[in-house]
Amino acid sequence: MTGVTMTVTLDDREAREKLRALVDRMERPEGFYKLVGDAIVNSTKENFQSESAPDGTPWAPHAPSTIRQRIRRGQVPITKLRTNSFGQTLYNQLNARPSPEGVTVGSPMPYGAIHQLGGTVKRQARTGRLFGRDSVSVRAYTITIPARPYLGLSAEDEETIIQIADDWLRS
Repeated sequence: MTGVTMTVTLDDREAREKLRALVDRMERPEGFYKLVGDAIVNSTKENFQSESAPDGTPWAPHAPSTIRQRIRRGQVPITKLRTNSFGQTLYNQLNARPSPEGVTVGSPMPYGAIHQLGGTVKRQARTGRLFGRDSVSVRAYTITIPARPYLGLSAEDEETIIQIADDWLRS
């Protein structure tokens, strides 16, 4: 080779420091998972407010017997999973638990699953007190509860998670 040679020296300290900080951040992702969990909990609460599944499908309507019962109890306006003490508790107990491996979003309430997935509740025959009367017999019966999914990711949630990841990696 004739002629000319050129030597280039790069000062890549700044780039290496930024890369090292990025690797450190990736090794401790709990902060990212906490942000994602908070966003999903908020989105899930919006599902309760709109009475719809994460994909926007409206929840099944109440049975006529449920509507009559709610009116008798003065629980109006009649909403799903929000007016009775069970619904309020389910809504209020939504939480996110971040870990180094991911985030879990849900409710610790045991009846949350039947509202998410639907199912049949079988009540046994029993006797008890009712309005001060002794030995009132109640026949066995079943209640079918339709699925009213509240947990899950919508397309908007997925976009939010991507934005959270982008912001988290850039900060």
